Amino acid sequence: MSRLRAEPAITVETAGDLHALDRGLSGQAIRLYGDLASRMAEFGNDGARAAFERIGALQRENAPGDATAPAPTLPEVFQDEGLRDLRLVTPYRAFALAVRNEERAFAFWSYLSAHARDPAVKNEAERLALAEMDHVGVLRAERRAAYKESREPSFDYLRTASLAELEAEAARREAALAGLHVRIAAVLADAEDPLAHVLDEIAQEERDTAGELGATDDMVAPSDALPTGRASLRALAVERLEITVEVYLFVADQSGHEEVVATAQDLATRGLERLARLR
Repeated sequence: MSRLRAEPAITVETAGDLHALDRGLSGQAIRLYGDLASRMAEFGNDGARAAFERIGALQRENAPGDATAPAPTLPEVFQDEGLRDLRLVTPYRAFALAVRNEERAFAFWSYLSAHARDPAVKNEAERLALAEMDHVGVLRAERRAAYKESREPSFDYLRTASLAELEAEAARREAALAGLHVRIAAVLADAEDPLAHVLDEIAQEERDTAGELGATDDMVAPSDALPTGRASLRALAVERLEITVEVYLFVADQSGHEEVVATAQDLATRGLERLARLR
């Protein structure tokens, strides 16, 4: 179950305040999934675009009245978790994000219900929380269907990985990424491409991460020939990082071990931050 990052700094005094929040959060969700669908369309990722459009349609079906009406300052319940910078988002990943967002919405309404002083506000917030759990059920079914139909690279061997196994896999991947990014940076530097400096910084961070995870000297990056042309080199640098982030996100979604999930989420967050700098 996804949790809120912090207790909401918000006070709801009346049922009217609660309904305004409900409209506002519905609008937040609709805008988010619309933006993500547009972003995936820019990437030419039709599968993820269709998934986000489907999620947006479900949000509109459940929206209370006019979700575009003015609303109070809203907490960040519906989040993109960095996926707007991930070109290889799969339909499964899109629905997994939507599930986590609905779980955060459930936690938000549950918090308001638990802290409400007005019985009417308490009961209505509880009703909204239960409605979010209904939405979670629908989206989990969509997520299961997307997983069965997924054509993404198979990471099934990591579904039951221990923490040590994840760290070993991540060390190998981070070391390989660092080696690749250093090679691409060197070629781009010769062409006076400003991305070379960014890639050098990212490669150092990847080496540091690999070291933290116990990388050994025999974890050498493949020496495959690099493509020609700056555009192709840039695309390769991004693509390999995206695949690695996808591995971490897969483990975070699939593992039942708290330490493994936390480590995978941390690694994915680092990777997404690096991807954002390459965009």
